[in-house]
Amino acid sequence: MNEELLKRMLNMKISLVRKVVEQLPESIQKPVKDLETQMMRALYDISKENVEKASAGENSKQASGLKVIDVE
Repeated sequence: MNEELLKRMLNMKISLVRKVVEQLPESIQKPVKDLETQMMRALYDISKENVEKASAGENSKQASGLKVIDVE
């Protein structure tokens, strides 16, 4: 799937959830918004770890690539 399209879809879903939360009574909004903040932080941390692992994997693949053969 196109990365830009995926980002837009996720952003739209998050916006939709926020609009629904705004319609809730004030006493319910605060805990839901706090939960949203916790979830976004968790997603950020998980994404960061996955990107770092993927980058490390790419570097090791590049390092262990094709062997250099000397031709005389």
